[in-house]
Amino acid sequence: MITSCDLPNESNVDCNGDSGGNAIIDDCGVCSGGNTGLEANIDITGCGSCYDFSCYDNQCNDIDAINYHEVQNEELIDNNLCIYDICTDYINTNNDYNCNADVAAPYSIDDELGCDAIETELSMCYPENCENTFKLADFQDKIIWIIYEADW
Repeated sequence: MITSCDLPNESNVDCNGDSGGNAIIDDCGVCSGGNTGLEANIDITGCGSCYDFSCYDNQCNDIDAINYHEVQNEELIDNNLCIYDICTDYINTNNDYNCNADVAAPYSIDDELGCDAIETELSMCYPENCENTFKLADFQDKIIWIIYEADW
């Protein structure tokens, strides 16, 4: 209900423009009820908020992942979507991997990496050296995102 001293013609007009109407702005910001033909809060999804359909999407259900979600519907579990922080204790030494000795960089998406790339010891403390090292082979069957955060 709008009450206005500046615009007397709009006094007693609801959000739908109906004089004396009872339409209101719902929790999703939609004018509903009254003569709108819209049910209030109809846009709140089963995920609990307006227009949020994320609980219907495949999600990571690995508790060690950064993007862990407690997924209720097992059909929506897709742990290929999991993101891990290599700066924590996630690194697992892996010596049971396959590589392609015939491949050389640059690589394309979905290419099998060459043995030299998979077996190279990398440091998390670059450009300094530290005891925390890993190999790309340690992340077999995982998606790896490398985020460049600073210049030296």
